Amino acid sequence: MQSAPLNEFTAPRFQTTIATEFVQGSAIAPDLFGSSIEIVSDTEVSPGNEVIYPIHHALNWRMSRFGQQARSNLQAALFQNEDGSTWQAKLSEPIADPKKGKPRKYETPVGSGSRAFFPNLDSQTRSHIQKRYQILVPPTSSIWDWLKVRPEVPIVLTEGGKKGLSLLTQGYLGIALYGVNGGYRTKDALGESCTPYLIPDLLPLIQPGRPVYLAFDQDAAIETNQAVARALSRFGAVLAKAGAIVHIIQWNGADGKGCDDLIVNRGAEAFQTAYDRALPLEEWKIEQFLRRQLTYDAAQIVHAADLSTVSLEHLPQDGIWAIASPKGTGKTKFIAANLPEDGKVALATHRVCLGRNLCQRLNIHWRNDLDKVNGEFIAGDGYTLRVGFCVDALLAIDPEKFQGCTLVIDEAVQVFRHLLLSSTCRKGGKLAALLDRLKAIIQTSKLIILADADLDDATLDYVSSLREVRKPIYLIRNDVEVKGYPTDFVEATNPSATIVLLNKAVESGQRTFVTTDSKAASLTLKKQLEKLGAKIFLINSETSGGEEEQRFITNPDRFLANDPTWDVIIATPSLCTGVSIESNYFQQVFGIFYGIIPDADMAQGLGRVRQPIPRTIWCAQRGIDRGGVSDSINPLVIKTALQQRTQAISKLLWNDLTPDAQDNLTNYDWQGDPHLNLWARISASTHRSMQSLRSALKVRLRYEGNQVKVLDLETDPVAQEQLKNIRRELKEAEAKAIAQAPMLSISERVTLENQESLSPQERLSLEKTILADFYGLTEEELTPEIVLKDQQGRRRQQLLALENQLETGLCQERDLKGLERQVTWGKGLCAWDIDTSTLQHKMREYLGLHAFIDRDRSWTKYDLAELGDCAKHHRKEIKSVLNFTITDTMSTVQIAHQLLEQLGIPVKQRCWSNRAEGHEGEKLRIYGVDAMEWDEIQIILSRRRTRRQGRASFAGSPLPLNQSFEHGGDPKGYEFTYIWEEESIQTPIQDPQNQTEQDSGDLSRRTA
Repeated sequence: MQSAPLNEFTAPRFQTTIATEFVQGSAIAPDLFGSSIEIVSDTEVSPGNEVIYPIHHALNWRMSRFGQQARSNLQAALFQNEDGSTWQAKLSEPIADPKKGKPRKYETPVGSGSRAFFPNLDSQTRSHIQKRYQILVPPTSSIWDWLKVRPEVPIVLTEGGKKGLSLLTQGYLGIALYGVNGGYRTKDALGESCTPYLIPDLLPLIQPGRPVYLAFDQDAAIETNQAVARALSRFGAVLAKAGAIVHIIQWNGADGKGCDDLIVNRGAEAFQTAYDRALPLEEWKIEQFLRRQLTYDAAQIVHAADLSTVSLEHLPQDGIWAIASPKGTGKTKFIAANLPEDGKVALATHRVCLGRNLCQRLNIHWRNDLDKVNGEFIAGDGYTLRVGFCVDALLAIDPEKFQGCTLVIDEAVQVFRHLLLSSTCRKGGKLAALLDRLKAIIQTSKLIILADADLDDATLDYVSSLREVRKPIYLIRNDVEVKGYPTDFVEATNPSATIVLLNKAVESGQRTFVTTDSKAASLTLKKQLEKLGAKIFLINSETSGGEEEQRFITNPDRFLANDPTWDVIIATPSLCTGVSIESNYFQQVFGIFYGIIPDADMAQGLGRVRQPIPRTIWCAQRGIDRGGVSDSINPLVIKTALQQRTQAISKLLWNDLTPDAQDNLTNYDWQGDPHLNLWARISASTHRSMQSLRSALKVRLRYEGNQVKVLDLETDPVAQEQLKNIRRELKEAEAKAIAQAPMLSISERVTLENQESLSPQERLSLEKTILADFYGLTEEELTPEIVLKDQQGRRRQQLLALENQLETGLCQERDLKGLERQVTWGKGLCAWDIDTSTLQHKMREYLGLHAFIDRDRSWTKYDLAELGDCAKHHRKEIKSVLNFTITDTMSTVQIAHQLLEQLGIPVKQRCWSNRAEGHEGEKLRIYGVDAMEWDEIQIILSRRRTRRQGRASFAGSPLPLNQSFEHGGDPKGYEFTYIWEEESIQTPIQDPQNQTEQDSGDLSRRTA
């Protein structure tokens, strides 16, 4: 309710107006109003005929001739604390605020600082509180003192005294502050900036485990709302640091700006609903991030379940179209309907299966299905310039020939992420050349069409920055409310209970679609469900190139209609985005995610089935974040860390670099490089997702309109043991198959490494050849035991790191070759793609780790103290260089042994002793290197050293850039030299499908 003007009020009239405003306008109980609000005049006469000035006294105003002067016609409503002090006042004649240029609504006591409102509570209010919380409250004494020793009782913090009293009327323990910034301070007693800390009034109440709800105003103005959100985030972080369990209460601002307005306009039940739906602080932050992803102004806003049914007029014929539309709303069909029937079209994607699917739907050709002569693509009906391709193959596209084309990038967010981060695009140091070619194509295109359900500012900023002629982006935003699906979201330490539910669904005859982020998990689930007699169809990186699998990917509905005998379809991310299963074939969808991909990709997988049938989901609490330079969620922090790391590498290698490499490093554009900026923003977003993956997926699913119900389930030990046994059996069978596969010749290996898809036998032979080559073994010497011990490339990565530490100059040689590979392409450098072996070597030396790389040395925790303290002091540098996160809870023994484990050095406890020098009498664990394992490692390193020496004559750098490369292809000599040059191992074999799927391997180990 709007308050009436307060000037020239008589005291009785002012009291009536205030009572109406508070009781009716803010739903405050009359008794509570009476016990907490006092109406006073500025000039009063006491019973002893003494003139007093209550307002001046309450607000600590100084009486002076030229300052505040008492006025007999000024009244105030004083918000009184239970100790008799005044918290705030509302004047009948508001005072103008010189800073804001308008009257202030309330006055606070001068010099009191930020305070909380603790009013005296009447008996009826106490009764309401007791009923709500089902706990006895003191009938007369201070309820606020009582609350200090009841940390289990929730409190609600809000802005403004009326709102606090309104909540108290409903039985909530509402505590009012002056504003969202009023609960904490950011300056110390001397006025210097400091770490935020709680105000003294809140400090006794904010105890570990206390549920604290924040119910601040829901402002309609975007700028105000964003400012409040930032303040809420800061305040929530301060409360959480003090141990509070923080929740954010939200409601529709149209129903009332403040919580009292909501109660008046929609009833107490509306606030109760908002209270029950309050988000934990972590989930609220994730939701805020999702809301801020796309802030560009929309040129056209539609509400269409199928975007292709909408006819949009006045679409520009050049520039950039950006299409932001939810999953399954016909984005591709809309592009097809608006794509020129003739003229040049280039379609860039990140996965082969997606590209083929899109080309078929857009009536253009897939590059790998075309012949190429003299730089021209030839289809069955002649030359064509309507071509789709993976961004990995950008160098095969001549920008000059596609001058004036329409460039289509569907699933744009994922395409650019793949381009900047994937190992296939970084292979051979060609990433900078790929990015340069992308820029050229973007600049020569007449029209660019970007589409994605998760389209964001980062993607639009990136593409816009690559254009030479800047025009406003034409954003088409589809705000349709998609019919979501009911979701049982299982919160458990492992997926065993979820797999029990999956078994029951399959046994009951329900056709089930299962999506997972792990190839190993997909194989395990397949074998486990086959034991139930189910017929399983599997799509992962090993199978997706098969004939049947390609038919499914191209048209899943037709595939299922022609062969309706499949009980379960299991798919990893190899079942790419863009694939829609529209039919009613399935009755259930299960999602089992181990934390290998971000939440957005998980949601994509769950959305492959378009029908709103039930989903059951388990997700790891945290993701396996493989980011190296920094785990920050701030892009600027990540860029700064990368710049510092690159400068350190430059200093170490500078004297051995070629002039071209030195020039590239000296002139690197750390501020304006759009590729670097997008890489940093993608990295920050990925870290944000992986650090709270389960919460991120839960929030995203709700944000996308799905009905999420959380299930707390216990681990099923029987199912867990069954899965463990199946995983072991599969690993053993895979190792045996690799060991028995025939080896490849050099030419055969090169062919397969560049082949689009592999048969199962080709994959096994390629993996065996790579393993045997690395370990220096013959075909007969590579046994299943060696394959198993390799742990899908993990041991190779450790051994490479150990080689770099033990063999002087080897790491520097590898880093130099890596830099020269980038420079040879002649298109600059990508700083995030520079090898760091030399820097890692120096970091480990600086920490003193070399002293423990000794077969014969033993040590105790005290011997590791100096190393551990040094590592904790340099934890940021260690994260940047060694990709190892050190937490406050880690002991020096843990730190040292994990640093040794990065090198593949096995440490074991040798014995107990109470005779350690300097610590006689204290029983201590004695640690040392496992001698047998160490000896085996030395044999492997010796073989590798001999192999390198024998191949030294074959090494060399690619030849300089030639004219043919400018129009596509690789530099001459690249394919030959790549075979013999060691690169850091990401996965055992590069994915021939140009896919981002990664194998989880032993998930418990990797998580640890």
